[in-house]
Amino acid sequence: MNTALRSSSSTGLAGREACGRRQARLARVSRVGPCRPVATLAAPPPAPSQSTKPAAAPAASKLELTELTAVSPLDGRYGRLSAPLRNIFSEYGLIRFRILVECRWLQQLSKIPAVKEVPPFSASANALLDRLCTPEGCTPEVALRVKQIEKTTNHDVKAVEYVLKDEFKGHPELAQVLEFTHFACTSEDINNLSHALMLKEAVHLHVLPTMDKLISELSRLAAEFASVPMLSRTHGQTASPTTMGKELAVFAYRLKRQRDQVAAVPYLGKMAGAVGNYNAHMSAYPEVDWQAVAQEFVPSLGLEFNPYVTQIEPHDYIAELYSAIIRYNNILIDFDRDIWGYISLGYFKQRTIAGEVGSSTMPHKVNPIDFENSEGNLGMANAMMDHLGNLGMANAMMDHLGNLGMANAMMDHLGNLGMANAMMDHLGNLGMANAMMDHLGNLGMANAMMDHLGNLGMANAMMDHLGNLGMANAMMDHLVNKLPISRWQRDLTDSTVLRNLGMGIDIARLASDLDNSWEVLAEPIQTVMRRYGVPEPYEKLKAFTRGQRVTQESMMSFVDGIEGLPQPAKEHLKRLTPANYIGNAVQQAAELKHHL
Repeated sequence: MNTALRSSSSTGLAGREACGRRQARLARVSRVGPCRPVATLAAPPPAPSQSTKPAAAPAASKLELTELTAVSPLDGRYGRLSAPLRNIFSEYGLIRFRILVECRWLQQLSKIPAVKEVPPFSASANALLDRLCTPEGCTPEVALRVKQIEKTTNHDVKAVEYVLKDEFKGHPELAQVLEFTHFACTSEDINNLSHALMLKEAVHLHVLPTMDKLISELSRLAAEFASVPMLSRTHGQTASPTTMGKELAVFAYRLKRQRDQVAAVPYLGKMAGAVGNYNAHMSAYPEVDWQAVAQEFVPSLGLEFNPYVTQIEPHDYIAELYSAIIRYNNILIDFDRDIWGYISLGYFKQRTIAGEVGSSTMPHKVNPIDFENSEGNLGMANAMMDHLGNLGMANAMMDHLGNLGMANAMMDHLGNLGMANAMMDHLGNLGMANAMMDHLGNLGMANAMMDHLGNLGMANAMMDHLGNLGMANAMMDHLVNKLPISRWQRDLTDSTVLRNLGMGIDIARLASDLDNSWEVLAEPIQTVMRRYGVPEPYEKLKAFTRGQRVTQESMMSFVDGIEGLPQPAKEHLKRLTPANYIGNAVQQAAELKHHL
């Protein structure tokens, strides 16, 4: 995910090299006549001379990560450009944000009067927690300790908790509240906030500034060449004249609109426990309004509180963000192709630099490789963002197949029906095909292939294509891409698509499931144990429940045997059942009208 998240910021990553050069080159546009404005285009410095003597390839196990050995070009060829993002989107970056969220949550608990076991922290304790929230306090060495512990836990968030507990043991005040680290949290409470913080930092510090720089440069050139006339071309043929400045202004305006939509996306977060109902929180401190606590905590991180969630924050805002960036990138692809065409026509020319090679066999060539690289890299970024935005589109990575420009992803064949309506989107100029963008239309894109994630799939598929035959093709396209895919020997997603008869709720089955799932009470029990300072509550419940058959009788016996837990707390826990351990779910459902 981290690689996808890094690639998804292509406007400032894989495409940034070409964008930066493109800005520099366009900045040197000079007028040479009323019909042919010319840009002198810079090129990268010549590569140092290389020895022709072959060297033995080192053993794979000895290869260190460098720009020569990196699997991804983001860390290799474009490593110097993506380096600022390593502090955000790397594994270290994710651990850093997880530690920040855990520390801030512990500080939040200390501010709740009813949580007497975590009294308000002293300046010394807060200073230690604050430092851990910074790159200076959460160093790569700290993250490495997390990875070492993860080798044992095989759980990344739990490893963070253990490292923090080790850190806190050295402070007498924090050592008294060790078990309130990660209190009442599910891993997704920590992860969703971490991911939101990562995205917000990357977008505001890197993506938006890069977008703004390009828009500013295009705006400057549009003004400079506002009155330089040139022939238009429609359908590839000469048409009524325009000016170079006006054509550049079109791109500046389009990019600015999408940039503003990227900037307007809110970053949402939740802190609502394992199923979004604050079940564990309320089991330990029923007198606390935990939703109000979360509503205060999430915005304190600079995020927007999402009141209606499950275990996960639904990621809709990420889909909105990536969709806006995809639209920005598609406009850049359109720009790359236009400039490529103007270079081919001779409206722009590229400066030759001594020592630089344009072709390995044709000495005269000076190729527009930066615009071509930009187009290719933007397409790759769009494919991964399309996958993340649509949550479940593995075929989105098939978006770009290199120089042939043909994506085989949409080889439509409906089995025995012999339907080979291939939606082979070829975007021209031997570039690339955004495999899921079935119909480009006048705007140059359509968010096609909103494939199937549950019952919304059919409706999303019907939004695939708004052209003349688009509606029929969209439904067939959904079936083509859904029906061949079934987990292992078979799953029931095909039944949902083929029958679409709706679904009822079997109340009796719900009750049976609850009565057979007493292990779910491990969460409130270990949470209450934390409140009363019982050592290693999580570990005790893990040993009791993991891989074991848990019944009402065995769970009640376990509660009775907890040493150090007050009897009233035991009685409270013994009154819990899977059916009444529902947190504030009833209240949330009743209050929905206030949020709509």
